[in-house]
Amino acid sequence: MTSQCHVCHGSKVDTSEEWLIVQVEQGMPYGHHIVNHAEGDQRPGMLFRNLPSSAAHPSDEEPGDVIFSVYHSGHRMFERDGNNLKMTRTISLLQSLVGFTDSFTHLDGRTVTYTRDGVTPPGTKASVVRPKSLLT
Repeated sequence: MTSQCHVCHGSKVDTSEEWLIVQVEQGMPYGHHIVNHAEGDQRPGMLFRNLPSSAAHPSDEEPGDVIFSVYHSGHRMFERDGNNLKMTRTISLLQSLVGFTDSFTHLDGRTVTYTRDGVTPPGTKASVVRPKSLLT
C-alpha cells in the first residue's frame, strides 16, 4: 500500500522561501558580483560538489548559483570616482577672495571641516584625506 505525503503530495519537494544574507563591503566596485554557490533551486537527487561553480562541470543535476550584483544609487552630495568620493561646492565671490571655513557631514556621520586661506581661483580642486585612525 502506498500513500502520498500530506505535505508534498508525493512530489518529494517542499517549496519554501529562504533569506540569504549578503555582506556588501565598503568600497565594492560598481557591478561587483557576490556569488552564493549552489543556493539556487534544489530538488532530490541533485549532486552537491565542494567546488566553486567555475571549477565544476555544470549539469542538470547541480543546483545553480545565486549571484548578486552591486550597483550604486546616486547621492545628493557625493559622486563616486573609483575608490574616492567627489563633492562639488559653490562658494561666494567674497569667500573666493578672502578665504573661508566650511564643513559637511560625511557618509559615516562624522563632520569634516576644511579651511581655505586667501584667494581661491575658479575651478580649484581640493582633497580632504581621512585620518589614518579612521581608515578601516
